[in-house]
Amino acid sequence: LQMDIKIPGISFEIVEKSLEQAKVGRLHILEKMNAVISEHRKDIKDHVPRVLSFYIDKDKISAAIGTKGKNIRSVCERSNAKIEIGDDGKVSVFAISSTEAEAAKNMMIDSITELEQGSIIDAKVVKIEKSIVELELLNGRKGKMHISEVANQHVESIEDILKQGDTFKALIIDFEKGGCPKLSRRRVDQETGEFFEGKLYNEERRDGLNNRDNYYNNSFNKKPEDNYHSNRPTRPRSGFSNRSRPKFGNNDSSSGFY
Repeated sequence: LQMDIKIPGISFEIVEKSLEQAKVGRLHILEKMNAVISEHRKDIKDHVPRVLSFYIDKDKISAAIGTKGKNIRSVCERSNAKIEIGDDGKVSVFAISSTEAEAAKNMMIDSITELEQGSIIDAKVVKIEKSIVELELLNGRKGKMHISEVANQHVESIEDILKQGDTFKALIIDFEKGGCPKLSRRRVDQETGEFFEGKLYNEERRDGLNNRDNYYNNSFNKKPEDNYHSNRPTRPRSGFSNRSRPKFGNNDSSSGFY
């Protein structure tokens, strides 16, 4: 209730009457409002502007904002939303639809999520080389994938499976020394987004061996009769047999040693 009075000397009776009239007017307005809608709608249409708010750890605020605001600007541009981050870690998302608001929220949370080995994340193809695929991950971070991890089958060319701009689920299998994650597409079921439980494809060796382990097993498990050298007759290592070999210190002149 606000009442501006510029004339001095207002009486108590006037104040009392004014407040009573204000009460009657307020109740009349509420009655008309309740006749139209008595409570807020539980389901809001997608195109209705809305505000989402959530909290992040204070030590994640700098990562959420990014260097010179790079991360928060990127999220705003991709989601078409406006984001404000308070000193207490409260993140407010302003968007013209629920879809954009939820997208901005998920992007912001993903941008501050630490990458861990064994995690399954979204990846986007940025560049394709002969045997390496460069990927864009959460928060604009980069990752790499070898041609052997593209599909659960023999791949002659990466372009046969992927093209620039494609997105898919990828498994973080390792990290390079510089921290760049190594990813695998074939180890993730692309329909469910879960870890692939089936048998992984293993290309057979051109010489007919299944893999390197079989190669070594076949080499060391040969029978003696399979060895070419085992059929050769044995012979002494020197020109003397064990019986005729002279002993040092023998003074017999017939032995040829003195």
